[in-house]
Parts: sequence; structure tokens; C-alpha cells
Amino acid sequence: MTTTRLAHYEIVGHLGSGGMGDVYAARDTRLGRLVALKLVSFAASADTESLARFEREGRLLALLNHPNIAVIHGVEEAAGRQFLVMELVEGDTLAERLTRGPLRVDEALSFARQIVDAQVFVAELWADEGRKDDARALLAPIYGWFTEGFDTPDLKDAAALIARLK
Repeated sequence: MTTTRLAHYEIVGHLGSGGMGDVYAARDTRLGRLVALKLVSFAASADTESLARFEREGRLLALLNHPNIAVIHGVEEAAGRQFLVMELVEGDTLAERLTRGPLRVDEALSFARQIVDAQVFVAELWADEGRKDDARALLAPIYGWFTEGFDTPDLKDAAALIARLK
């Protein structure tokens, strides 16, 4: 078996792909823990605008501390590749869960509560700092499937929804 390494990270599996690149599960050999590595694709690496957006995503994530948002451990570069090192969140994605059939009402409410709670947290944090554009930029790729078709989440409606779900 061939082991793929990037710096001190040992790649153990592919988790998914997106517009900016790929996400891998990896073992941090220095700290002895599993992490997620989000690698910028070679095509995006050649585009200065894409690289700037990727670095901004890393800086924005570093400012967040919320139980429903993965923790970022760092922005790194090795072997000519830029990547984010993030908390590896175990378990199924919502899309994977939906392949097993429709959600029960309690499951749907649990997912909705977590998503809206994280969105309100980010939007309020950035609104307090006068960074509404940054909040939209961060929320769009993370929760695009949830907010698609909406320009900006209405915080009053979102907060009311959370209050009803609690």
C-alpha cells in the first residue's frame, strides 16, 4: 500500500470535491490526530483571485468558534499546494443521510436548528463588526444549499425560527 504524504500529514482517504479543490481525511503525524485537509486545485492555484478567496476563507474561519462550525487549525503550503487544515467531523453528511430515505421530523428539526444557529452566529458576528459582505461570502459556500435563492438571511426570522425549535 502506497502512503501519500503532504508535509507531516498522511492522507488516509478522499472525502469530497468542490469548485476550489478536494477534501481529504489525513493523519497529523506530529500531533497524532485525524484532520481534514482542503487542498486548492492546481487550476485554482494558478488563479490569484481564487487563491485570495481561499486565504480569506481560512482567515474568516479562524475567527469563528461555534459548535456547528468545523474548527480550522491552519492555512499551510507544502509541495506547491495550499491547503486548510481543519477539524475532521465524523459521520454522514446531510446528503448521505438523505440517501437512506426521508428525514423524520425530529431529525429535520435538529438539522435545521444547527444550520440556522450557525448562520445566525456568523451573520451577527460579522454584522457587529460591519463585515456583512464577509458573512455572505462565508455562508454561501458552506450553506449554499440551504440559503440558495435568498440574498441575505433575515436574522429576525432566523432567530424566531431557532426560538421555536428550542
